Amino acid sequence: MNDVQPTTTKTPDQDPSHRANNFDTLRIIAAMAVVLAHGIPLSYGPATLDILWPFSRHQATFGYVAIQFFFVISGYLITGSYQNTKNARRFIRARVLRLVPALIPLFVVLAFILGPLVTAVPLAVYARALPYPFLFGLTDHLPGVFSHNPFSDGIDGSLWTLRYEVLCYAIVCGLGVTRLLNRTAITILYVVLLAARLHYGPHASTDLATLFFAGALLKLWAPPFGLTFAAPFAILWGISLAFSGYPLISDTFGAYVILCLGLEPNFQLPNLAKYGDLSYGVYIFAWPIQQAITLMLGPHANWIINSIITVPLVLILAWLSWHYIESPALHLKNRKLLGIL
Repeated sequence: MNDVQPTTTKTPDQDPSHRANNFDTLRIIAAMAVVLAHGIPLSYGPATLDILWPFSRHQATFGYVAIQFFFVISGYLITGSYQNTKNARRFIRARVLRLVPALIPLFVVLAFILGPLVTAVPLAVYARALPYPFLFGLTDHLPGVFSHNPFSDGIDGSLWTLRYEVLCYAIVCGLGVTRLLNRTAITILYVVLLAARLHYGPHASTDLATLFFAGALLKLWAPPFGLTFAAPFAILWGISLAFSGYPLISDTFGAYVILCLGLEPNFQLPNLAKYGDLSYGVYIFAWPIQQAITLMLGPHANWIINSIITVPLVLILAWLSWHYIESPALHLKNRKLLGIL
């Protein structure tokens, strides 16, 4: 998920005119695509019911394609962010303030409000279990919560990508501190990741890191970006999805296509960021809402009905989170956090 902002003097809701690319809108679209993609397994069970799974010859789901957009864009923007700051403390502070503030109320509400309301175990048992491991991100389970849903594995399954996102941030920061955030080092890292991905097969760590550093590589090498250049690669990407070779094409030509969509000056998507940078809130809030709706619908669970109910709810929550939690937190990025960063 890039769920982060480019370094700017003003946030999108303060100055929408700063926007010279499609990244904000692409991230919101990708976040909504994840919501719709999750509706199927959360309503019925197996993730393999995703309609893209058989079409792609078991190479990808809609949710994974959306996550690819997040990580490529994130690699591009985060690398640029460190180049702009050239200061590890400021870089870390900005990343913490972007990710953590919205997670705190989310964890508290899930553990102490939603959890007790929907748990299948007696409240005394739930209370004795103490949800503190969940509060600190050590587990994605709460006693008896969503345990009878078709997809019972996880209270907020979307959060699994955040650990890999943070790991990529740490690598960028480490390379920046050691003055290795350059074309040569990132090219070597990207090639190693791509080789590992192709040799060892699918694995979350190499899959997502390869996408992230594809974006970083393209940021540093700065090839010409435009839909004219991207068109043949986009066609190749689509063909690979229908036949074979999709992982390799995604991590190379696909990453370039994504950035061309974001940076093409003559192709402007609607500026959805004028309502706020809602992508992160949509991404982290949707799963538990969808699970709760599935629980209420019971045997009548249907992914279309689930999505119709979820979308307005999650957009409202994401809007509130951006305007009252995330955006105010980002205004603190020039101040020390707890006297440390």
